[in-house]
Amino acid sequence: MEQANQMSPIVRPLFTVAEWDEMIIVSAEIAECDVFEKPCFYKGAGRMRGSYIRVGDADLPMTEYEIYSYETFRKKLNDELRTFDRADSNAFDHTALDSYYLKVKQTKINLSSLPEEQILQLQGITDNKKPTLAGLMLLEFTRKHTPHSCVSRLW
Repeated sequence: MEQANQMSPIVRPLFTVAEWDEMIIVSAEIAECDVFEKPCFYKGAGRMRGSYIRVGDADLPMTEYEIYSYETFRKKLNDELRTFDRADSNAFDHTALDSYYLKVKQTKINLSSLPEEQILQLQGITDNKKPTLAGLMLLEFTRKHTPHSCVSRLW
């Protein structure tokens, strides 16, 4: 039990003892922890070095990305919707922005009657009039990769 207490979250194994061919067999079943508690790790090594993933018959150290993906799920992080407080809508390339409005209004009829500010908010391009990472990346990509500011099939 001391080893089980060194895990985070604490592991509670179910031990089963059986006798077979005059031998005693002991098994320990460890239930999968809740997704909100993952990754389960050895406290002595810490979260980064004490987290493992089972691959076939091997236990491999989890990558930083695998650990990060559990943390973002648990904390409901949306890095792509992070805003840039020192920027405003002028940070966008206005030619790309105009093309974006045109494309959205042609393909998303429900949005076509809304004000442009509200369209940007609903589409995750801005949040409280501040550009998001997704918005900046999308419109910069559009500006660089579309001929003569004509937005093709990005949306």
